[in-house]
Amino acid sequence: MRFSPASLTLPRRLLREGALLRPARLGECAALTALSLAAKAVWGYSEAFLQTTRADMEVTPARLAEEAVLLIEAAGRPQALVAIGEEDDETAEITMAFTAPGAQGRGYGALLMQEALSICKAAGCQQVRVVSDPNAEGFYLRQGFTRIGLHQSEYLADRQLPLLEIRF
Repeated sequence: MRFSPASLTLPRRLLREGALLRPARLGECAALTALSLAAKAVWGYSEAFLQTTRADMEVTPARLAEEAVLLIEAAGRPQALVAIGEEDDETAEITMAFTAPGAQGRGYGALLMQEALSICKAAGCQQVRVVSDPNAEGFYLRQGFTRIGLHQSEYLADRQLPLLEIRF
């Protein structure tokens, strides 16, 4: 696996607020899932919708084994996370990216995305794709992604999600 946690050269101290950028640990799955759900809830989604889509936001031992899951820790708690998976030999996929509600606006998401893109580029990827929540599309555009199409939601027949890509 190209993006295995063992291949990452973290932790690395960040310059702001004494935060650490590091791989997620097995014992943090529940806390990272809670962070993801809380971040998604900020956009006004109902509890029913969040539970329906929960599988996409869960950080599980299997996800940690199959994807590189990075996080920023500050004040002893995870504040943001990003997960990198493989689509094919040339394409990586951002499978999840969330920032805790109280940590939004601090630049953690952008720092994690820069690190994720650097990892993908160093691994020889030609492009990175993400199926974005419509509310997060602006974030990805600011990181250099472009919209290349729409992806049909797996959960709602009338919902199309932005499909974004960045090329190296």
